[in-house]
Amino acid sequence: MKLYVLRHGQAAMQAGSDFERPLTRQGEAQVAGQTEKFAGAWSSLSAVYVSPLVRGQQTAAVVAQTLSFSPGVVSTVEWLRPETPLAHVYEQLLHCTGDVLLISHQPLVSTLSAGLAGRSPWQLGMDTASVAVLEGDCVTANGMVLEAVYDAR
Repeated sequence: MKLYVLRHGQAAMQAGSDFERPLTRQGEAQVAGQTEKFAGAWSSLSAVYVSPLVRGQQTAAVVAQTLSFSPGVVSTVEWLRPETPLAHVYEQLLHCTGDVLLISHQPLVSTLSAGLAGRSPWQLGMDTASVAVLEGDCVTANGMVLEAVYDAR
């Protein structure tokens, strides 16, 4: 299984609440650029799971539009909110088969990617629109190999 962990693109600093912060134009461009880089790998994803926060939803929309995903490929899930405990995310990922893309936020993207690879989250910075690529058969702490983290630059 390959697991792609994508942090949302750059978001506006001002909004009614953190939940409502939208992507900026630069954020949309960051996500489109990353999606084009990963188009070959992401064209055969078995699932895309995304946080319900506005910037996560907008990131997923850019990915889906760029890759012409059919409706139903992208699922909004509560367990990708930034404050979700890692154990709960691991539990949800146990049900996944095939290659999966997760779209979420800090601190979850760093702690999840680092935890799966047996690293400290402090060793794994993920700027906006960064993609962590992990591979392995066991979605638990230390159960996957971190292939690389790709920044949007």
